[in-house]
Amino acid sequence: MNRLPVKKLSLTEAVIAHLLQQSTAPLFGLELVRRSSSGKLKLKKGTIYVTLERMEKRVS
Repeated sequence: MNRLPVKKLSLTEAVIAHLLQQSTAPLFGLELVRRSSSGKLKLKKGTIYVTLERMEKRVS
């Protein structure tokens, strides 16, 4: 059985992926910042879009 290589996520990527997966509606960057504020890793505005772009490039 051939498996695709698994790419590990950074902690920031994992937090963003988790927040997006838990939401029933699309989330904007500022909403991701707000929702992350209750966790151990608080996302910053400047980090969100850079990380989302990197994640998008990885899957395309």
